[in-house]
Amino acid sequence: MGYVTLGDTASDTYGFRGKVAADSGIKTKESTDNVTTPTEAELITAFGTAATNGAGFIAIVDDNGAGTASQLVWTTGSGKYFFVAGTLAA
Repeated sequence: MGYVTLGDTASDTYGFRGKVAADSGIKTKESTDNVTTPTEAELITAFGTAATNGAGFIAIVDDNGAGTASQLVWTTGSGKYFFVAGTLAA
């Protein structure tokens, strides 16, 4: 079972099973730096360790700059982060 946090504290975490519909999309994380290639240290700062997040963790990193770099980030249970860079749609 996964968890969805509603509110600002850990006590506001409730069990959830099912699908989430978001008309305007879901924004999971925006970097505070213009990130072209995220480092392990930057991803740990943004999300915590991959081992803590566990297998199946997935997020989007937006470079928060004038460039077009965005990355899909995930973990597989290996204790490491993986990412793939997005390509700007023409």
